[in-house]
Amino acid sequence: MKPLYRVDEKLSYDRFNLRKNPFSKLSSEGIKNIDEIHVSQDLDSKVTELLSEVINKKSSVAFALIGDLGSGKTQRLKGIHRLFEKTGFSLYMKIDTNDIVKILKDIFSVFYYMQEDKKSRFERFKNKIDRALGKELEFDEVWGLEKGKFKSTEIGNDLKKYMSEFEISCLILDELENLVSAPEQDLISFFEVLRQFISDMPSSSLFVMASTKEGAERIKKTNPAFVMRLHRLLEVEPLTDEKALELVEKRLVTERIDSKKILNPIYPFDDSGIKYVNKMIKGNPRLLLRMLHTVIAAAVKDELIEIIDDRFISELMTTPSSLEEYILKVPQDLRDLVTLIIRKFNGGPVSYIEIAKETKLSPTAIYENLKELVSMGLMANEKGKFEVMSGIRIMLEESEKKES
Repeated sequence: MKPLYRVDEKLSYDRFNLRKNPFSKLSSEGIKNIDEIHVSQDLDSKVTELLSEVINKKSSVAFALIGDLGSGKTQRLKGIHRLFEKTGFSLYMKIDTNDIVKILKDIFSVFYYMQEDKKSRFERFKNKIDRALGKELEFDEVWGLEKGKFKSTEIGNDLKKYMSEFEISCLILDELENLVSAPEQDLISFFEVLRQFISDMPSSSLFVMASTKEGAERIKKTNPAFVMRLHRLLEVEPLTDEKALELVEKRLVTERIDSKKILNPIYPFDDSGIKYVNKMIKGNPRLLLRMLHTVIAAAVKDELIEIIDDRFISELMTTPSSLEEYILKVPQDLRDLVTLIIRKFNGGPVSYIEIAKETKLSPTAIYENLKELVSMGLMANEKGKFEVMSGIRIMLEESEKKES
């Protein structure tokens, strides 16, 4: 899919005492030393208490992190994963399929390869002979799993068995919302495996899952017994204005050319500008960074702008005067999506399911991207249907008339 307009513009941020745009990397996966720019919230204190129960008091704990895309769930899970890797064993898995058998095999394959690495040459040779003679080996039950043809209780007990081999252990499942499009019976079977596991977890063992609110609701509806077994359901709270300012300051300092020249740590921003954006995106960290990425890029192009305040940003958010200007306001990684809606669906209205079918991408990812565009005032959402703003639609119609 080709973008509607190609933008290869390289901008200089020198006059703002910045090497480059400090908001380019949105997700935690793309950032080294992520802990240095993490902004602690009340939620982090609750998580720390639960981790202490496992590491210091030898307890077993199962909890869920629930929040919108970009609210900071993955960043926190990666922090937990790093901690447990240092103190014991940790298995972090990002769910990117609704195939429950594949997910279970991926989990058990970690234990399988760990055991294979420990085996001597003789033991491996003996296993080959035993398999050739038709003898069933330890993991054969897992490799032979088929949908609807396995006992969730036995698989849950097997999971406990392998986690018990470590003095301290942790299992983390991220983005479980991508699983809930599976058939209901598959979901019941999968969460029954997890219910069995967390019902009788080994000591000093942790289970953490993360999901969007919509995904969590589907899981609760499908298997309420599993959700009841969780010790805590923790919701990721939105950023307060104070925390938004702290996040921006930490991002800016990573790209300062000369930090000694800066009196205001959030320069070139005025706090009114950051608070304005934070209110607009309802405290979502990723949306905040995405919006500020666009805002500071626009400010760099305007030589008259010295301070980015709420007035500048409100003017920037007004309806663009051309299709080109509209596309430039769209974050670069979402321009193909907007282009598709304009070209294939005539600007909408269109459902995220229709777009997912056209692009063959995850419906959840499409839905969350569209929500981001709505939050930024670049798309409208009416009863689950998405479309470009009314002013943009008029420009599209005028463009079509000229072409005809």
